[in-house]
Amino acid sequence: MLQTTKTFAALAASLAILAGTATTAVAAPSYAALPELPSTTVRATTHGHGEVATSIADAILKDGTDSVAPQGVNDWSCTPSPTKPNPVILIHGMSMTANTAWAGFGPVLKDQGYCVYAVNMAKDRDGAMSKVVRAIGDLDFGGLADIEASATFTAAFINDVMKTTGAKKVDIIGYSEGGTVANLIAHTYGPSFIDNIVTLGGINVGINPFGLQDLEAVYTKNAEPALVGDILEFGTIAAAQMMTGSPIINAITDPQTIAGITYTNLSTKYDEFTTISTHNPNFQEAVPGATVTNITIQDGCSKDYSDHLTLPYNKRVWAMVLNALAGEKVMEVPCLVAIPALRSIDAN
Repeated sequence: MLQTTKTFAALAASLAILAGTATTAVAAPSYAALPELPSTTVRATTHGHGEVATSIADAILKDGTDSVAPQGVNDWSCTPSPTKPNPVILIHGMSMTANTAWAGFGPVLKDQGYCVYAVNMAKDRDGAMSKVVRAIGDLDFGGLADIEASATFTAAFINDVMKTTGAKKVDIIGYSEGGTVANLIAHTYGPSFIDNIVTLGGINVGINPFGLQDLEAVYTKNAEPALVGDILEFGTIAAAQMMTGSPIINAITDPQTIAGITYTNLSTKYDEFTTISTHNPNFQEAVPGATVTNITIQDGCSKDYSDHLTLPYNKRVWAMVLNALAGEKVMEVPCLVAIPALRSIDAN
């Protein structure tokens, strides 16, 4: 009888352990459903198309900060091909517009056979930075308002793209703040509809200027760094939210990546954000089930002096992105002279 009791006790203990293990194994993150907005609201993010440009400055000279789409982008009649089934979603950076960031690369993606879509993120018209820029040059940039709101709108934009095209997944390309937004979308809504996230100088793990935010003294109420609350937020909300330790950065770095998504992060060693930070804000670490490729574009090309502003207009970067989207080498990666704030220059 005693032996039987011991046997049952051991069996019960084993079952309890197995049950606990099974519970742990099947537990999965809980993701929100993609938000929905009327198509008319979503598509009003751009109107008409701008001119093809060779740099951010060129795009501004040609079309200012008008809410135009780059050439070939936001064609709502586009049907993805069997070889390129994923629509490509372009997310611009802070103090940018869809056109100023993508007037060069957007048309290239379209010519390569992709259905390409670009969103304009919200402006912060009452912010100090917006007021100064409007006063100086009659310009009105986006990407300055709350990043969480921008991510929600962009997710609704993606939802509309998928419904319109019939696509099951998308590829996202984020420039600068666009990397933050892309990662927040993935962490909020999950990986089921995302194949690739490609970032160009993306703020993926937060910016830490001169290591100031490593100092305990800069942290105050609500887990917000004092530097953010007292200085940067005066200029723009989005800049504050991209600082290391902010709730947004905490949300997208725990963990840094998500299983099921392929990440490609392109960085330049001359990026202003890289040089003032104690870490590279673009590079991520892979969790099991995620694939991460971190690339410094100067590797193998020492004459490329691209800074942060050059990245979306750099032909070397374009080739790397096209290869990342294809999952294989479909284009030779050129090594061209690149000038800070401008673009790469053809040798001929």
